[in-house]
Amino acid sequence: MNSMMVFELFIPLISANILHMIVVKYNIFPFFKFPFAERLFGPNKTYRGLFFLVLMTSILQFICNGILYDDFSIQGILLGAYLGGIYIACELPNSFLKRNIGIASGERAKNYPWLTVIADKADSTFGVCLFFTIYKELDIQYFFLLFFGAFIAHLVTSKLLQLIRLKETL
Repeated sequence: MNSMMVFELFIPLISANILHMIVVKYNIFPFFKFPFAERLFGPNKTYRGLFFLVLMTSILQFICNGILYDDFSIQGILLGAYLGGIYIACELPNSFLKRNIGIASGERAKNYPWLTVIADKADSTFGVCLFFTIYKELDIQYFFLLFFGAFIAHLVTSKLLQLIRLKETL
């Protein structure tokens, strides 16, 4: 695994998520801001988030692949769409579980708030790193390296977004 692969995985997803926080904070595209299954996942899992993250990750992945590999093909767009979709899909079981044990959207568990933070960062991180490892045919040790790096990057990015007030909670 080379360092370009790390950038290929992290930069488009992190950038798309930062842009998504701007969309949420300033209520951009309000016509898509409705939950796709509020009873199951809460009010924060919206079509706006789904469409925006998949589209933006696709665009940024295309650009990233072009810059890193001089490859401006459909592969970058498809990889971005998969990663954005998997990112969203892997958040859903955690949201479902939290709604069913009485934790409101955007809230933490009262008894073990740190466990909620870990679960919130690990769910999507696990999914995209597993997919990327399979897609790039990497060895399992690379999955663990990617997962650990992505988990730390997710925590740091969330904290920075909280500090600049684009995000309310870690």
